[in-house]
Amino acid sequence: PPGTQATQSNGRTGAVLLRQNCAAGTGKNLVLTDVTIITQGDGNNNDLIPFWALTGTNAGRVSNVYSTGTMTNSGPDYNAFGGLVGVNTGLISNAYSSLTLSSGMWGTSVGGLVGINSGTISSSYAAGAVTGSGRDVKVGGLVGQNTAGSVINSYAIGAVNSGGTPGS
Repeated sequence: PPGTQATQSNGRTGAVLLRQNCAAGTGKNLVLTDVTIITQGDGNNNDLIPFWALTGTNAGRVSNVYSTGTMTNSGPDYNAFGGLVGVNTGLISNAYSSLTLSSGMWGTSVGGLVGINSGTISSSYAAGAVTGSGRDVKVGGLVGQNTAGSVINSYAIGAVNSGGTPGS
């Protein structure tokens, strides 16, 4: 719903709508407007944690979905921070996000649409500004980190800023 807000403060989960879209799951024809997500937590995290507006991990299908608003990551470290999906191993099509994303945490993958992608993104785009800082941060207008995934007919038009430093 418009004006939806979620504040995560325990360092373990972060969601507005779905925690996980499983292999057989489908999320379609959804609108998330004026979303505000603020994460806060202990910076000493050793597990990857996805943060998202729609779903943390998509292993199914997401189509005809968009999100607007802001996401701010103030903890924990080492997470996948995406405007629509945290980690994508499935299919995203005809989707867009104009969320403004900002993360200052170490080891974070920040993407306007998807934090980490090893699935397929098709006919989708991101229009929000994406900012990442901290050690070993990966920042992208559409995808923060693409690990053998496919991106087809998709693009980003928002500003991308990285103040990160290389990992050791």
